[in-house]
Amino acid sequence: MADARMRSQSGKIEPNITEIKLTSWLTYLKLIEGYLFVGTFDNLIRIFDGNTGKEIKSFKGHILHATDIIMSDRNLFSSSLDKTIRIWDFEKEETIEVLRGHADSVTKLGIFNEILISTSWDMTLRLWDIKTGNELKVLAPPNYSPNFCLSEGKIFSITEDHKLYIWDARTGDKIRVIEYLEPIERFISTRGKIFIPLKGGVIHMLDIETSELKKLEGHTKSVTALVGAQGKIFSGSEDHTIQVWDALSGRKLMTLEGHCDLITHIEVLDKNLISYSRDSISRFSEDRTIRLWDIETGKQLRKFETSTLSTDNIRLNLLNIQLEKGKIITGSNSSIFIFDFNQKPKNPMT
Repeated sequence: MADARMRSQSGKIEPNITEIKLTSWLTYLKLIEGYLFVGTFDNLIRIFDGNTGKEIKSFKGHILHATDIIMSDRNLFSSSLDKTIRIWDFEKEETIEVLRGHADSVTKLGIFNEILISTSWDMTLRLWDIKTGNELKVLAPPNYSPNFCLSEGKIFSITEDHKLYIWDARTGDKIRVIEYLEPIERFISTRGKIFIPLKGGVIHMLDIETSELKKLEGHTKSVTALVGAQGKIFSGSEDHTIQVWDALSGRKLMTLEGHCDLITHIEVLDKNLISYSRDSISRFSEDRTIRLWDIETGKQLRKFETSTLSTDNIRLNLLNIQLEKGKIITGSNSSIFIFDFNQKPKNPMT
C-alpha cells in the first residue's frame, strides 16, 4: 500500500514529511536495514530509526568525521578522515577494534565474505581480516587513483595513467590489468562488464573476460550519475536526461526526460527510480527537484520540490538520497527529511 501511495499520480496522496534536525552539518547518510546512519562534522556517527526519525544510538571515537559506514553481522565499520577504520559493536555502541595502517584519510569501505577492503588518499587499497583486525595485504599499483568497486568477488580499481586493475577480493591477488586509452573518472561493474562514462556523454562497456568494447551512445553531454540495478544501467547526465540501458547487450531501452538541470543522484528499488537534479556550479538552479519514475514504462510519477523543505531560509543542496519501500529519504546541510507514505496521510478535507 505504501508503494502504491508513493506512486499515485492523483495529486491527493502526499507523504508525511519528517525533518530530523542535526546539531552539526551532515557529512554522510546511508540507509541500512531500516536504520539511518549519519555522519556529521562533530565527528559522531548517529543512528536514527528510519520509521520514527528518533535517534537511538550514537558512536563516538573518530577524531575527524566519518567518510563511509557499512554493517556486517551486527558489527559497524566506519572509515574516517582521521586515517583509521573502526569496528564497533552495534548493540553496545563500543569500539571493538581500531584498524591503523593507512597514512592518509580513508575514503571508502567494502566487505567480501570475511575480508574488509579499504582505500585511502595514501594511494593504497588494503585488505583486513574482519575477525582478527589483522592487515592481510596492501595493494599499491603505480599511479593509483583512490577509488574502487566490488563486484562478483572481484575488486576493480583505476590508475591515473588509464589502467584498470582487477583483483581477487578474497586474496588480493592481481587477476588482470587492462590498458585503457582515455582518462577514467568514474566507473561501475556488473554482470561481467565494466561501464566507463567519458566526456561528451559516451559510455564504454568493456567485457572483463574478452576485452570487447561497445560504445553506448545517447547522451549529448557528460554523464554525472551512473547506477547498475536489476540487469540495467541507469545514467544521468548534464544533458538533463536519464538513459536506461540493458547491462548485458548495452542496448538503450528508454530515455527519461523532465529535469532541467544536470542529474546528480539516482537510486533504484523495485519498479521505482528516484533522481535529483541541480546545477553543480551556480548557486541558483532551475530545478533542485526529486523525481520518481516507473522504470518499466519510463513515466514520471511524482515530482517533489526541495525548495519548500528548508525552515531556515537556507537553499538546500541534497548530499544524498536513499530509497526504501514507501519512503524517500534525503539529507542536506543540517537536516534529514523523510518522505513517508507508509502512514496514510490525513484527509485534507476533514
